[in-house]
Amino acid sequence: MPTTEYTVMSKSLELSRGSRFTYHCQYPYETGALCLLRIGSEKTVGRYYQGIAGFDWIIQPGLMIAIVSTVIVEILGLVVPILT
Repeated sequence: MPTTEYTVMSKSLELSRGSRFTYHCQYPYETGALCLLRIGSEKTVGRYYQGIAGFDWIIQPGLMIAIVSTVIVEILGLVVPILT
């Protein structure tokens, strides 16, 4: 299990701003599970849906992102909130 901890800096993610989390590498993962994703060189948190209406999707509150180009989206693992 990774030991890296992340702190949410955005108010537009499913996890509240300031909350902390780590992630757990797991395969297979359930469709729509909350994941830590790498898109190009950037990391974000969202729900990943594969092969719906001909595209893969990242869903965040108020935002649906269709993966339509050749950008590589890497699922790093399932988000595990750190309870304090």
